[in-house]
Amino acid sequence: MASPDSIHFDETPVNTQLAEEYLKTKLEIHPRGYGENGSYEMNAFNNKIFFSDIDTEPDKLENKEKTASNLSALYKLIKTNANLFCQLEYLIRGVPVKDVERYDLKLIFNNLLYCNQEKKNFVIYNDVYCDKLAFLSDTPLAVLGFVGQSLLCHLLNKTKIITIICDKHTAVIGSLFVDLCHEVGILQVKLLIVPDDTDCSKYDLLKVSELSSGCVGVVSNRSDVDSAVDTFLSSSTWYPWRIKKVFIQESALKRFTSAMKWKTRGRASDVTSCEISFSREEKLFVLEPGSVRDDSHQLIVLEAYRTVKELLNLLQNEKPFAISLWCSDLAETNEISHHVDSNIVWVNDHANFQGPPQSSQAFYSVIDLFYSSLTIPHVPELDQIKKLRESWLRRSPEQREAVLMEESRKHTFFTTIILEKHFQDNYVRVTKSNVIMGTIVPGGVWLVDFCNKLVDMSVINFVMKGGGLLVNYMSDEIDTFFKNLNETFEVPVVYKEEEAQSDGRKANVLWKPCYKHKVIWTNYGTIFAN
Repeated sequence: MASPDSIHFDETPVNTQLAEEYLKTKLEIHPRGYGENGSYEMNAFNNKIFFSDIDTEPDKLENKEKTASNLSALYKLIKTNANLFCQLEYLIRGVPVKDVERYDLKLIFNNLLYCNQEKKNFVIYNDVYCDKLAFLSDTPLAVLGFVGQSLLCHLLNKTKIITIICDKHTAVIGSLFVDLCHEVGILQVKLLIVPDDTDCSKYDLLKVSELSSGCVGVVSNRSDVDSAVDTFLSSSTWYPWRIKKVFIQESALKRFTSAMKWKTRGRASDVTSCEISFSREEKLFVLEPGSVRDDSHQLIVLEAYRTVKELLNLLQNEKPFAISLWCSDLAETNEISHHVDSNIVWVNDHANFQGPPQSSQAFYSVIDLFYSSLTIPHVPELDQIKKLRESWLRRSPEQREAVLMEESRKHTFFTTIILEKHFQDNYVRVTKSNVIMGTIVPGGVWLVDFCNKLVDMSVINFVMKGGGLLVNYMSDEIDTFFKNLNETFEVPVVYKEEEAQSDGRKANVLWKPCYKHKVIWTNYGTIFAN
């Protein structure tokens, strides 16, 4: 019987008529809200792309009264133009239409809905400060959705400008996005187009380790191996959805390699030294890789593991952004899903972003943390906070909340409105075919200065959920507040000494309260008997 890979079918051509017509109407692409430097280049479709310098100052915001964070209208307009975005992405950057539909646009839609629902909470405690967002040749389209968070943080200051930085390869798509923002009255969003050799590393989100680490697959002994193999073979080759490694439990390795052999060509000709290799279209799966001569294949390393404990250690070393876990044992699934330090876990699935709007934060909270972090010299107080956080988190959430709220009501710098404010928490969504579980934890240590002599609910919420505070300055009243708390439980709040000596290391801290969102998508509608 012939291998499936030896049977060739004519591929259905992708309809790009809408994109082609759009490109014909956009003979010139200019920056929006920025002066040009006089240079331009032609792209592959004969559009003239005009450039600015990266350090160009933006024009003043015109017609300030019309600026608005009309995220609902932007959501509807992008949805109306979804096919155009898909076709442009395919035609210009070669991104498959299904990838744009399933990943990028789904994330953008859910994030805009989420921001629109949570705008009051964002103004209070999720004060993202992102003036420039890079959308470069390798940046996923989904990144543009982060404009939602940036807009919410500028509600109180409508003269603030949010800039999307594009290069020659993304200028057309970036220009379309900015046009849609302006069409619904969001005039704060501007477009800066820079030459390809411009240093944009300060804003390039692919420099974020989580997004550049890609996705890791896991196949346990008790799993639907055939479905796992089919999923990996058809998976996206674009970061951050790309699968770069698959861990297979030793007892399932024979079934996995047999399925791979049937569904692929077997050993690839461009591998000179490895135990087993499989090739399918642009993907190259290699078990115990040696040297690979041809970089045209996308290398996916296959590695065996024995126990869950060993697997968790391997995943800790990999630090993947996302995991596609194939396992039908409930206890084993929970142990792996909840112990791995990844923002996204798909159980018996991959790259499925269906779910409630807040589930999109598994992706966008990574960007939030990137813009909310700063690097400081490592000081001994950070080690002290780490130990205090460990002991503090051993208390139940109810205990932590009760202690903080009881003490808060004794002090005049809290208002009743602030204390009664409800903040987002963990959530679960159950359907007939899947369960979506989201957990929200502080993103690290917050370097805070209580110079305004106020402590609002953002501080209480951050500490209650397990975040640490490294305090530069606090008034006597606030100092008393934390000292009283420590008489009951030691909380992870430490005053930073002015003359604190660094040990030469660097440390990342937050300059505002920021949370990491982890979402576990469990698909149980397609698990076969094994």
